[in-house]
Amino acid sequence: MDNVNTERFSGKADVYARARPGYAAEAIDYIYRALPPRRSLRGLADAERGRELPGQAADNAVFADVGAGTGKFSELIARRGGEIFCVEPNGDMRTQLSLTLAAYPNAHITDGTAENTTLPDGCADAVVCAQAFHWFDPDAYRRECERILAPGGKIFIVYNSDRSVRGNELDWCESYAAHSALRNEREIARRAFFGGYVLTAEFPNPVRYDRSGFAAFMLSHSGSPSDGDEHYARFTGSVNAIFDRESVGGLLVREFVTTVYSDSRR
Repeated sequence: MDNVNTERFSGKADVYARARPGYAAEAIDYIYRALPPRRSLRGLADAERGRELPGQAADNAVFADVGAGTGKFSELIARRGGEIFCVEPNGDMRTQLSLTLAAYPNAHITDGTAENTTLPDGCADAVVCAQAFHWFDPDAYRRECERILAPGGKIFIVYNSDRSVRGNELDWCESYAAHSALRNEREIARRAFFGGYVLTAEFPNPVRYDRSGFAAFMLSHSGSPSDGDEHYARFTGSVNAIFDRESVGGLLVREFVTTVYSDSRR
């Protein structure tokens, strides 16, 4: 993750925290179920013998959330009681992340990147990146995952995608074909990361927005203009036009789906 990408969300942490969707609870359950029964970890005699401990399920697994942002995914793990290391390179996002996780002593925040998390070797049972993989150098990230994973650990890529009948692209930005091509390119990259041995699971995650919430959602994207930008008025006017066209009873429904990608060989 280079410096340009690191700074793309500067000034957007507040709207991101308020308006970006969280992740389907069923997706979190799926991730926990996908982890193997926990072994006695990192240097203990039972781990050296590779023997599973009775009653030690994945519920107490240690997670690394890479590109943690404002903590949309991190909080779901922390709330469940698992220990989680949250890696986020953007200062504004880390400030919001600290607020999100203030009540969770089991959550630890660090300034690092996907390619250099600064986490210790073998510290995590699961490495997850949620809504962030497209910003990473895939090869360097893979090496970093292998370094920080404990034996038998798993890697997950998590995304919310909008499956609404009408897309939320702004008419005057890029054509729908360009957006489709970009989405397809990113999908190919996620699958290639796992060497083609990819397992996917999808979970409905609909979100209902009022006008101000939808505006905040649209402004939370990295390419959206900020207040004062020459395109800001036109952008927000288009957002309001979309809301007027697609909302019913003062609410606009976005049919998000949470997709979890993992390596089918592990």
